[in-house]
Amino acid sequence: MNKPVTEPFPQRVQDEIQHFESLLGPIGALYNSATVSYLAVKRDSSKVLVAARIVLFANAVDAGEVAKSFDSKNLSARRFVLSADTVFETAMRWIRAGHIEHEGLAIPLPRDDFGTSAYCDPLSFPVYRGQQAELRTPSLTLRQGERDTAFGIKRGLWVIDWELKTSTFPYENIEELVNDFDLQAENPNLQVCFIDVVATAPAQIAPSSRVDGKHAIIVFKSSKRLATSKLRLNYKVVDTALKVHARQTVQCDEPKCEWADGKEQDTGTVQFDIGEQQFVRAFLSYDDYGLHQVWISDPTRYFNPKSSILGLADPDLAIVRSYISGERLSKRGNMQGDFEDAVCWLLSASGFAPLHLGLNSRTRDFVDIVAFSRGGNVLVVECTTGRLDEDQKLSKLTDRTTKIHLNLKEIGYGAVLVQPVIVTMRPKAAVQPELERAGEAGVAVVCQEQLQQLLGEIRLPEQSDQLFASVCDMVPKTKNGSGAGGISDLMHGGGGA
Repeated sequence: MNKPVTEPFPQRVQDEIQHFESLLGPIGALYNSATVSYLAVKRDSSKVLVAARIVLFANAVDAGEVAKSFDSKNLSARRFVLSADTVFETAMRWIRAGHIEHEGLAIPLPRDDFGTSAYCDPLSFPVYRGQQAELRTPSLTLRQGERDTAFGIKRGLWVIDWELKTSTFPYENIEELVNDFDLQAENPNLQVCFIDVVATAPAQIAPSSRVDGKHAIIVFKSSKRLATSKLRLNYKVVDTALKVHARQTVQCDEPKCEWADGKEQDTGTVQFDIGEQQFVRAFLSYDDYGLHQVWISDPTRYFNPKSSILGLADPDLAIVRSYISGERLSKRGNMQGDFEDAVCWLLSASGFAPLHLGLNSRTRDFVDIVAFSRGGNVLVVECTTGRLDEDQKLSKLTDRTTKIHLNLKEIGYGAVLVQPVIVTMRPKAAVQPELERAGEAGVAVVCQEQLQQLLGEIRLPEQSDQLFASVCDMVPKTKNGSGAGGISDLMHGGGGA
């Protein structure tokens, strides 16, 4: 079943690997440690890899806090720390070989008729537990071999599950073991074996950054391995109407940037006057490689009356946060209904006027939510806690959008843009196989990452027109590399971005 590695990866796989390596060119040499987690199946004196994740850091990692191991008759799982100035080079060498190395043993991905694929995400890796909104965490995933090939088709996963239940350190099933070792697949719908490389940001803007009266205080944490002369903070000062009043750049080795030494990270602080303005949009970069972007405001104030009132009913927005993530159900135990409510509240707080048709049993078959921006454009929203095209949601959504557009045209509002959008509770990686179909239909896709970002910016002034434009840009790219465009674009004779 395991074929020897004799032929190189297909060119498309090599291209993705090269893209990731080139992307991290400015910061790759900064990484000096990594956590490596893997799950493998034992085969005589060797092992076959089911899943592995390499997370790169630009500071030391305490091996005592990270190390973990598990062994049963047929399975082996480990988490350990790799420390060296060449960890990035090591990770790339392993990826190109289709294996990881531990205790002198090369542990390869299975080779079967499934083939090999790779995907580089230049911005984020949703299933990494350290991921934060707008903090850049690029990743590379190499997929090769089906899980059944690694486990052995004759065994069957139910046999593996019982093996886990009766082990010295019992697990309920293989998924619980995978989660405990931080090996959740970025696309759980694909039952394939994989190696991930995740590159954490070597510097980031701290949550303690704030606006205090007429002053902005921006605090950032930086690995000691970074050269301050290459670290740069860009910012713009914005009022409550989101009008830009100033744009500035600060090189972090300038006197206006104050530094405090730390054990593993140094802390930089930049302070400046913003007058009567209320917001700062800050961007942190290293050697022209973008690391982090945030909105900064007075954390004690709301600048949005709708979200302020929502905060009275839901202090700290804990209910909204739990509903969009599916972490907690209401007393009615209706995950779909809770999710729709949270999406509707976020749209309202962002300045849309939403019609929540999904709330009523007699209207929910039409569409979940129709939301009107301040400029009069329309989002036709379908919410899902599962697959994008579950129960033919995509075709139904495009059909309803066409009806809405034609109706508006009949009453003299033909110039109104109407954009279908499906909002999912899942991260982008989990719905990756369905994005092509959504793009072909001109349907925008809003995933868990965008919902979390929207929640993080809910205190800001309403900006429904800007958000409408952003959603239109979320129509997935098709195979030819271009966006299909939304329904409104197609109806008006245009193309997507």
